[in-house]
Amino acid sequence: MPRWLLNVSNFFPVRHLQQALLKGFNPHTVGAGFAWHDLLILAIWGAVSLALAIWRFTRKPRAR
Repeated sequence: MPRWLLNVSNFFPVRHLQQALLKGFNPHTVGAGFAWHDLLILAIWGAVSLALAIWRFTRKPRAR
């Protein structure tokens, strides 16, 4: 994979989810098996997405 594409993919959460699962299920992982950096990035994406959803979406339709 080209280096620029790897740099772009590091911004999105799917790559970090893949890395966290890979480390968590690797039988040769030592310690707790958590990829804290990747899980932190996933938590940040989740918090930002939740804040955006709460701000943007409502139950009542907007008046036009």
